[in-house]
Amino acid sequence: MQLSLPQSERMYWLKRNFVFAIAEARYESGLTQVQLAAKIGRSQSFVSKSENIAWNPKLNALIELMDGLGLELQINYQQP
Repeated sequence: MQLSLPQSERMYWLKRNFVFAIAEARYESGLTQVQLAAKIGRSQSFVSKSENIAWNPKLNALIELMDGLGLELQINYQQP
């Protein structure tokens, strides 16, 4: 039997994993929030918010951040 989480809970876990991945990628790249912000032409506050689960990014902001970290954004979708 497969349990299905409510959409709000799935979204929470998706965002949690995503912001953790962003923070981890920045840390592994050896960049501070200030350095990453300068690299992408944004404020340190923007980078800080991107590492917070309350962040709701626009696609262009997300792509800027991923580019600054040297990452490629890939989106996969599959039927539940």
